[in-house]
Amino acid sequence: MDLEDAISNLKRVVDLTPDGHPDQASHLVELGSVQQTHFNQLGDFSDFVAPISSCKVVAKLKAACPSIIFLAAQKWAQMSHDNGDLQSALEDYHTALELIQKVTWLGFDICSRQDALLQVKSKAFGCFAATCAIQLGCLDEAVELLDLGRSVFWQQASSLCSDLAALREKNNDLSQELETVGRKLDAGIFTDIYLGRERPHMGINDSEDIGRERCQLVSQWESLVERVRELSQFRYFLKPTPFHRLRQACLAGQVIIINASHYGVDALIFGATGSIEHVPLPNIDLEDLEDLSNKIVVEKPLNPSATQQKRYVSRSLQPVLRAIWNDIIIKIFEKIHIPITDTAVPPAHRIWWYPTGPLTFIPIHAAGPGGQTLDVSRLVISSYVTTLGSLLQSRGRNTCLVNSQLKFLSISQSEPPGDSPLPETIKEVDEVVKVIHSAGWPGENITSLKGSEATVDHVSLALDSCSWVHFACHGYQNSILGMKSAFSLYDGHLELSTIASKRLSAGQFAFLSACHAASGLKDLPGEAMHLAAGIQFAGFPSVIATLWTIRDEDAPKVAYETYSHLLRNGIDGYDVSDAATALNRAVLALRKDPEVTIDRWAPFIHFGI
Repeated sequence: MDLEDAISNLKRVVDLTPDGHPDQASHLVELGSVQQTHFNQLGDFSDFVAPISSCKVVAKLKAACPSIIFLAAQKWAQMSHDNGDLQSALEDYHTALELIQKVTWLGFDICSRQDALLQVKSKAFGCFAATCAIQLGCLDEAVELLDLGRSVFWQQASSLCSDLAALREKNNDLSQELETVGRKLDAGIFTDIYLGRERPHMGINDSEDIGRERCQLVSQWESLVERVRELSQFRYFLKPTPFHRLRQACLAGQVIIINASHYGVDALIFGATGSIEHVPLPNIDLEDLEDLSNKIVVEKPLNPSATQQKRYVSRSLQPVLRAIWNDIIIKIFEKIHIPITDTAVPPAHRIWWYPTGPLTFIPIHAAGPGGQTLDVSRLVISSYVTTLGSLLQSRGRNTCLVNSQLKFLSISQSEPPGDSPLPETIKEVDEVVKVIHSAGWPGENITSLKGSEATVDHVSLALDSCSWVHFACHGYQNSILGMKSAFSLYDGHLELSTIASKRLSAGQFAFLSACHAASGLKDLPGEAMHLAAGIQFAGFPSVIATLWTIRDEDAPKVAYETYSHLLRNGIDGYDVSDAATALNRAVLALRKDPEVTIDRWAPFIHFGI
């Protein structure tokens, strides 16, 4: 009876609220929530229709706050999905995902945008939407929805530095306006300067003025984008990329998406052509994957003794990778006809793994039944995808440079002030430079910044002109503010926000021989807020990085073997898209030492082309 009274009173409040009033949407959402509770208790179908209707009304209110519309669309989608109305659910998943960009509005500072993503549970919503599309047999749409809901930070930044060449030919004045406003917005997208966090001497009024200025810029940007879309051939300008374009990110090999939601776990497999193959994975669910991920991330000891590390490997890491092999990998490899047998022949088949949710923190390339002779790394060459959109952009940025334009930069810190020493970084960089020299790299285009030379300003400036870069230093993942993740240099931290703000036209290959360079945020796994993603976004289409701490003595061996393979045909015959193969061969060489356990080779991974 209390619920019926609450519904009656809320309906009266809604009726008395004028159209367009700021509170209209929130009253409707509250009414929908109470109606949903009523339906959950009584199960009457008429009670199911009522909250859906309330949410539909909210989703169509133009004056409503985006976060309120998103909440309504989210409720509508999940109610419909839970009760088997998949078509209705899919419709509203679309509505909600297209709103995420507004919920995390460019006018907000980075903290507010990150908080908004946490509040709308973006890490799961794209996966829910993809599962719904899969259940309807709309596999192309599943890929599009999943990609739309991931890496919102990088998508927003990418829109600001979009390629305007085609628009410039059609309407040069409009292109220049967009470019001007985009550059102003781009200058602060990865920082918190609008709250004064990086300008400690600003007064409140100064900070408010900057905030107002940014809001005005965002409004200008949105208005300009709408003007562009009014042009006949630009109606889809900066809109979600359709699947037929996304799949072109994978020209050789296959993308394997493993989508995990409360509604099920599925794999989607495709290449540049042909149909998408669907592999249901009924033997594992989201809760299982969360438990497995926690075993790797949460149970990993900090600064462990040899005994503690050995116990972690045997009790946590290896059982997790065995479960992934048994419940996921075997079914996928059977589907794509990868023989699951021991082989002495190095792998040739290229895979781009696209993990979601808790799988993001599990080294899929290291999954195996146990032992040294059979696992994913011995059967295929693995790369990882943050989004297909970012991979597609990386492929487009892969520029060919003449030898005289190639510039190699190495950064090393063997005795970082206030941090543990890394003596092997000297050997690592020296051996890499020898390989570079012997391949025919112009000596005057090789720069090595060591020790006190490797300051934040020097490294940041040198990055602007280099085409290949090798970091051999400490790396840190900020577990709260991802954009504060950083490389530790002689006089401080080179932060992810600074790196991501760069636009490097000559970048080709980056080797991040630094701990935790690809860790990411546990609460926002799909956002890829880590150093590897930032380096890739800044302009390096092929990146080698690390999932967790690496041994000081292992890094030089992996680096030497990687560069030796990558430059085996000299400077005239290299191909940066061969970096994943080079890393695979380097790790296989490292593993020839029986003392090298899985926790020592598994953290090395590749992103990009």
